[in-house]
Amino acid sequence: MKFSTIMADPPWMYSYETRKTETPGTGWLGAGERHYPTMKFADIKALPVPGLAADNAVLWLWIVNPLMARGFELLEHWGFTYKGMVTWAKTQNDWVTPFVGCGYWLRGATEHMLLGVKGQVKPLVKVQPTWFSAPVTEHSEKPEHSYRVAERYWYEPRLEMFARRKRPGWSVWGNEVESDIVMPTGT
Repeated sequence: MKFSTIMADPPWMYSYETRKTETPGTGWLGAGERHYPTMKFADIKALPVPGLAADNAVLWLWIVNPLMARGFELLEHWGFTYKGMVTWAKTQNDWVTPFVGCGYWLRGATEHMLLGVKGQVKPLVKVQPTWFSAPVTEHSEKPEHSYRVAERYWYEPRLEMFARRKRPGWSVWGNEVESDIVMPTGT
């Protein structure tokens, strides 16, 4: 099956030392590495996303601030052209107080969905702001609003890579959910 909308939240190696060496388990552990197995950048790049994407497709790629350059490289490698980003401003449960997360140089209070397109794509909506705020829940869990953004932006069928749970209207793949598709995890 080919997907018109893909959302991916790769398990990036996030720590200073592992970003330098790309060797899991070296040095200080990053936020992700404390919660789930992370992947080398080469293994993320090797995922067969180009073969999963329809001729006209949208990719929403989740990325954290220190790895922004890797996100742009990955979009291009997978055959998508960068068009913009939507930033999640993380808040406490009161929706107002900023949530201050992990970080080395700066403490993360935002995450971003890079928007990449392949083929002839024209957005179904043209009023999407470049940011939204929502409370943080479990580590790495994305807010429901991000799915609404993706769903109103472009057509089905939809695939969420590295999913944590099933959701109506989406096929899912990941190690925390019963996957709807089979995919190799790298070379």
